[in-house]
Amino acid sequence: LKPKSFQRYHGIYKNYIENTDFGNIKLNDLRTTHLQRHYKKLLDNGVTPTTIRQINTNLKTCLNEAERQGYIQKNWCKLVTLPKKENNKEVKILTKQEQEKFLEAIKDHELELLYIVALGTGLRIGEILGLKWSDIDFKNNELHVNRSLQKVALYDDDDKIIGYEVVESTPKTKNSLRAIPVPQNIIKRLKVHKKEQNELILLLQEEYDNKNYVFCNKLGKPIEDKRPGRNLKTILTSIGIEPIKFHALRHTYATRLFEAGIPPKTVQHLMGHADIETTMNIYTHVMKEQKLEAIEKI
Repeated sequence: LKPKSFQRYHGIYKNYIENTDFGNIKLNDLRTTHLQRHYKKLLDNGVTPTTIRQINTNLKTCLNEAERQGYIQKNWCKLVTLPKKENNKEVKILTKQEQEKFLEAIKDHELELLYIVALGTGLRIGEILGLKWSDIDFKNNELHVNRSLQKVALYDDDDKIIGYEVVESTPKTKNSLRAIPVPQNIIKRLKVHKKEQNELILLLQEEYDNKNYVFCNKLGKPIEDKRPGRNLKTILTSIGIEPIKFHALRHTYATRLFEAGIPPKTVQHLMGHADIETTMNIYTHVMKEQKLEAIEKI
């Protein structure tokens, strides 16, 4: 497992299974009714259907192994009736006018280029922070997503979190390893940024921890992963735009692609989605406008 996945599964166990009546049932006594009752209790206590489905998915993997090794007769998770998924909430994005206003507001901000790259490539925060100069092909105006930078928990022998460390890992899925064309104006900005970074390296020499990251602090160390999101919230609030999460810049990029008439299959590849369904489910609000335009053309 990737460290981030382990942390997520560990959290699900700690929050929803450990020290519960359900968690204390012996494996060979377990039946579907126990699962059903536990999920109903969680639902009544405000746990979302999505989280309950995630718990069941993780448990199903464990019980598959238990069934294979003969500890249980059946994988009881497969027989549970799960709560229906919540309707996809509308994806929050910046409108074209808000995007222009935001770009104006971040001029000369320390993270200006990071935000511009996010809006111009649709990269996830971990992919942006993990970007190295070797990933940028200045000749062909494209960048390659090869890794993700993530802050993961460290555990002691008693399973308690004792700290965090930043690690490089492969991106989210196989499809996340991708090449993305970069607009010419952003390539120019990246060249200037590289020149300025090289001058800083020459000035600081041994003090600079050169890991070849495109975006890092003044000493070459990775940027704290929550910082771009916090700064984004502050900037948007200051210019009267409803704050959005950093991930919404990725949705904004995809929306601009759809608005420009880029085919969904191309958008899927640029976003690094594992399947077209993910792309279509997220961006139905944009597709609705395009359908109306198509009807007008007819």
